[in-house]
Amino acid sequence: MTEHKQISEMRALCDEVQRLLRLATDGLKPPSGSSETPRRKMSVFTYGICLALARREAQEPAALYLQYLLQGGLSMSSAETVVERTSLKFMYTEYGPSCCQLGEQFVQSEDTAGIAEILLS
Repeated sequence: MTEHKQISEMRALCDEVQRLLRLATDGLKPPSGSSETPRRKMSVFTYGICLALARREAQEPAALYLQYLLQGGLSMSSAETVVERTSLKFMYTEYGPSCCQLGEQFVQSEDTAGIAEILLS
């Protein structure tokens, strides 16, 4: 596979991540306050979406998540930090497995039921 084709495929996957996130979070308002938990939950949910898409397309989930973050405007060092924290720390918190699984399931069903309850609680 040529490098150009790989880049095009990764961009298309990033666009699909963005489409799914827009669909999943349409109308959600993060709770007020300074809690980091909703952002961390969202990060793990997004990683779950990347995990499902990457498996389907034989890509590396962390690489897809990194590209998605870079496409969103984060610097390389900031994006690498988010990927590292999400995949090595937040995935293993009390909410990590459920948020990741929710992201993976959402890729299959695109059913928004229950998303707000889990991500905003």
